[in-house]
Amino acid sequence: MSLSGEKILEKMSDVDERLIIGAEKTHYTKKLFIKAGIVTAAAAAAVAFGLNFIPLQNNMELPNLPKISVSEDMAQNGMGFEGLSTSDMEKEKSNLLAQNFKIKEMPVYKTNTADPDVEKMRSRLRELTDYFGLDYSSLDIIEDITDEEALREQLKEYDAPEEEIERMLKISRTNTYVSAYMRNDEGDTLMKISVNAAMGIDISFALPENNDGKYFGTELPSEYHFGNDSAFSELEAAGRYLLEKYCDIIDMKNPEALTDPDYEGYVTFYEKGDSDAESIANQSIRTVSFGGTNNRLTIIRINEGFKCCEKIADYPIIAEEEAEELLKNGNYLTSVPYEIKGDEEIGLVELTYRFGIGYETAMPFYRFLILLPEDEVHRDDGERTYGGYYVPAVRGEYLENMPQPAVIFNGAFIIPPR
Repeated sequence: MSLSGEKILEKMSDVDERLIIGAEKTHYTKKLFIKAGIVTAAAAAAVAFGLNFIPLQNNMELPNLPKISVSEDMAQNGMGFEGLSTSDMEKEKSNLLAQNFKIKEMPVYKTNTADPDVEKMRSRLRELTDYFGLDYSSLDIIEDITDEEALREQLKEYDAPEEEIERMLKISRTNTYVSAYMRNDEGDTLMKISVNAAMGIDISFALPENNDGKYFGTELPSEYHFGNDSAFSELEAAGRYLLEKYCDIIDMKNPEALTDPDYEGYVTFYEKGDSDAESIANQSIRTVSFGGTNNRLTIIRINEGFKCCEKIADYPIIAEEEAEELLKNGNYLTSVPYEIKGDEEIGLVELTYRFGIGYETAMPFYRFLILLPEDEVHRDDGERTYGGYYVPAVRGEYLENMPQPAVIFNGAFIIPPR
């Protein structure tokens, strides 16, 4: 007899941690709060009717395009609560491209981060180690790759159903990565290069403890000011110097600086696309970031997500006003454990993409930054907090699963089954 879901979860705690990679190792995503439970069939039918009844705009004829699914892995892989302070939200407003609501259609991509190309990852790692002139045979190479046969057998010992086994295998595959460490004789890491399932690359350089120590990064010329106290214009200038220096490992022809609320000592560029819609997509799937201090580079982060993305088509998107109605109806994804009531202050609306480890599609969303009640979030600096809420921008006719609103049942927030 199969174990119940709760028993399976209880037994899962005994599974060998080397076979399952935890969500805390993921990058480029944020964990989303799931409103889950059981609801009466009548309530489920009522909500489903509301979701499917999305009228056509001006009787427009829609192109015949494949239906797409809002990736449920958005709720499983990530890094927790997404909140911006008042000052950070003001910085976010400088991204005027993301606030171009005249866009009528945007690209949607199929991704393979749930089934990564390990050989492509290994090849990219070797290219990078060769570029930096490292002796590959002397490096500490670590590969975190799922032993699917061993994991499957271990899960079967707990009588896990096949669908649960496949789900756990998928989660483990998405967290695949390969890394190379250069260490000194004492075992200290001097340089690290890592490639993950979403073709995200981290290259980090350890700063020497004294001026005589070996440093493998780049020390910028004195005319640049690159550090935690640099103005954004200074960071951008330093970043363009580094783009030129590392152009052989950065596939970027027309880089544009991207203002980041957390830009202290950090600057990000994205590849400008042939259209505003493509440029917005590239802000999530084609970027490079540099971080440093005291005019020394400490990290290069290259997001080559476009290499594991295959464009499906350009899809018609809904207007901002329609997205706001869906938001108020509860049709959103979020990491914020605060239920929208419909009268909250909206600090900012922008078009963005969600892409990262475990995502099966890269598709556009309207991101609403909502001012949270003071009793929900307490800040020592006195600033207010805005939470991020995501509404699919693609028209509902093309979605297989619109995020569903919570329903109050016996005093708890729950979501109807699909």
